Amino acid sequence: MRKGIYCILYVPILYILGLSIPSSGLYSLCSIQNE
Repeated sequence: MRKGIYCILYVPILYILGLSIPSSGLYSLCSIQNE
């Protein structure tokens, strides 16, 4: 469950870092960590 929280936190962190990662890539990482 905590992994899901980390995934949610990763989104704003990546934006703050200025990484140009497509939202689809973030969703993929989230799905992988959820499993």
